[in-house]
Amino acid sequence: MGAVLTTLAAIAALASGMALFALARARGRARRIRHLSGGRDAALALPPARLPDGLSELLERSRRVRIELEAITLHAAQVSRLEEAIDPASRRPLWRRIEGASFDYAAARAAEGLRAWLELRDHLPAESREHLRQLALEDAPIRELLASDLDRGDLDPRGLAGALTRARAALQRHEQALTRERPLVYR
Repeated sequence: MGAVLTTLAAIAALASGMALFALARARGRARRIRHLSGGRDAALALPPARLPDGLSELLERSRRVRIELEAITLHAAQVSRLEEAIDPASRRPLWRRIEGASFDYAAARAAEGLRAWLELRDHLPAESREHLRQLALEDAPIRELLASDLDRGDLDPRGLAGALTRARAALQRHEQALTRERPLVYR
């Protein structure tokens, strides 16, 4: 009976330690997300009357989705570094399953934001879409990322790194171009 209680106590201590580790990682990730959304984005803030409604909303959503993609890219890099340090022949440890589930959830949320962004972009007035085309702002990297099926779960963070980077860069180009833009004159 004493051995059973000792084993249960050891399991409880291990589970508590893993929970604290996951909590610390989540808090650190939240701090990095706040850092990513600070400083330099304040310089991109626009008065709402500067752009037409559709483009100003596209600019705001571009910023939000880009920040989310930056956080996911950071998370993917962390998971990849941890996986490199572990023997690939060993069984998938519990912390990796927890981190993988966290990454999958974040990717699914980002997919929702990307779909909403594309829907908004696709339903802009014809003049605004033509204006985006003249600015050479493309949405192909975002469509490519969504084609990788971010909702499916059990994603490989290393496999998505390139698509995440390209989509984030496309969103950043949208932000920068629309921030520098002068008001459109409607006839």
